[in-house]
Amino acid sequence: MCYLASSAAFSQGKDLPFGKVTYADLDMKSYPKDTSANAVVLSEIGSAYISSADNNLVFERYLKIKILKRSGFDQANFSVSLHKQENSRETMVSIVASTYNIVNGSIREIKLDPKNVFTENKNKYTDHSKFTLPDIREGSVIEVKYKLTSPYIFTFRSWQFQSDIPKVHSEYTALIPGNFIYNITKRGYLTIKDKSSIVKDCYQPGGMSADCAQYELAMEDVPAFAEEEYMTAKSNFASAIYFELSEIRRFDGGVDKKTKEWKDVDQELRQHDDFGGQLRKARNLLENKIKLLVQAEPDELKKAKAIYDFIKARYSWNGNYGMLTELGAKKGLEAGKGNDADINLALVGALQSAGLTSFPVILSTRENGLPIEIHPVISDFNYVIASVDVGGNQYLLDATNPYQPFGLLPLKCINGKGRLMAKESYWIELKARDKQKKVFQANLTQTEDGYEGTFNVNYQGYNALKKRSEIIAAGDQSEYVRRLRNKWKEFEILRYQVKNLDSLDNTLEEIMTVKLKVSQPGAGTIFFDPFISERWESNPFKSNERLYPVDFGAPREDILILRLRHLPSYEVDELPRPTAMSLPQGGGRYLFNVSNVGDDITITSNLTTNKSIYNATEYHFLKELFDRVVQIQQSQIVLKRK
Repeated sequence: MCYLASSAAFSQGKDLPFGKVTYADLDMKSYPKDTSANAVVLSEIGSAYISSADNNLVFERYLKIKILKRSGFDQANFSVSLHKQENSRETMVSIVASTYNIVNGSIREIKLDPKNVFTENKNKYTDHSKFTLPDIREGSVIEVKYKLTSPYIFTFRSWQFQSDIPKVHSEYTALIPGNFIYNITKRGYLTIKDKSSIVKDCYQPGGMSADCAQYELAMEDVPAFAEEEYMTAKSNFASAIYFELSEIRRFDGGVDKKTKEWKDVDQELRQHDDFGGQLRKARNLLENKIKLLVQAEPDELKKAKAIYDFIKARYSWNGNYGMLTELGAKKGLEAGKGNDADINLALVGALQSAGLTSFPVILSTRENGLPIEIHPVISDFNYVIASVDVGGNQYLLDATNPYQPFGLLPLKCINGKGRLMAKESYWIELKARDKQKKVFQANLTQTEDGYEGTFNVNYQGYNALKKRSEIIAAGDQSEYVRRLRNKWKEFEILRYQVKNLDSLDNTLEEIMTVKLKVSQPGAGTIFFDPFISERWESNPFKSNERLYPVDFGAPREDILILRLRHLPSYEVDELPRPTAMSLPQGGGRYLFNVSNVGDDITITSNLTTNKSIYNATEYHFLKELFDRVVQIQQSQIVLKRK
């Protein structure tokens, strides 16, 4: 296949196969190396190079996938991201795809109709080319081959060896002219076979000629990447290879540095119309309003909180992420909405207009992966928040959520480090300022036909934020109580009260009067579940080994205090056994205590994880701790009639 317009007519792209489906592929019933797999990639081949004709990046990909189970049908749905800016965009050049099945003993191919390929405008910076393969069945084999071109050679197309299904074979060939120097980064814990060679005169723009470095990268028998509980983005850990343009060496001997220093990025962002430009406009537009708002307030912290509340009330987040504004300061203010940059750059501008020390902080959210720290890679960042310094303390603020307390970052933003964009930018740690804490107190008295008493539930930190959002999202209190009744079907909620719903800095408190009827009143033996609120039904840490950290986002503390008074006509037949277990180096603990004095039973359960992140060497201890928690929380109180 020829892509060059030059007279040399050098074929830069790797010839990708198509139509190579066999009876053996279609007869395959399961994948021996992973019998649980609902589908398997039989072959995946990629090729990328820079075109001599227009210096665009050309990327081709071929896939052959075996569908093993109905749950694997979604592998036939494709969505290819195409990046764009105002005057340039990536273009899908061609797509061919087919589904193969055995019908009456013969292989039947059904081709994808080009009319069923459509482009979705995701946002200002991204389109998605989408299509679904036809006639998918258990046992089908699908083939897909597509080609796209991109003017964005800064990030040479990456390659993900691992995905959510296993792969028999995955290979990627990157042909890079000697004029283009890329930083190459490998991620993941699996070994990538790497072979490089020199291809002579492969890059021939405008009559010039340069050799290319050809990287041939491959993996065999690639296991599926299993996403587990409490992990950040899969891209941080799944085996893949990434390219980033460092410099371009021109034929006249000049060198264009592309991997900039942070001082260059600082200057660019200050001047960028959708970042620094909009920040300045927001400051000017909001200055008079902010001065009126805080002119009588001498306390700087109270000023900052008042401005934060003003912006939260003024704007509604449209759900879009981005380091750059979508609507801009004027349109965003008029519409009262925008993406995170529209809102939080307006917040920075408002804080600055009040004379406070405030700067934007760019970051990468947890689902987006960790940013590279050794040099600037602006494409790593997808979110912006505000920082403000008051009284020697730094507060990080996100005004996109009306229920977010001052200084409490959303968990989605707590991901490694962010870059504070002062005159000279620098890295800062993104840490949780509070816990995920819940204290559930139940005071119950046994009656002839059940139990009655009160629930008192306190929520702090991130749990208070989550619960406030849940209550308010219900629309009204009666609807929320109805949902609670569905959750605790065995309990009748006679009265419900909530305190501090609108006081975001205070503990949220729920108070309920409840009644529980038993199915067999007066029975000789009664079983009572002490874990009324929530229990760990199973251990979230199932793997024997974990090569990447456990990341809770913030420390957590779950406390249950149950006081149960039983009838004098009953006695305790069985109680759960007390237990205590701690993680090494004060990393956390589980304490479970039981006391029985007269007719009163008191149970206290306290699970505490004192760290946000536990590394791979701590995994076994954490797994053992949660095994103990699950075991204890399956136990019951047994009462027997005297």
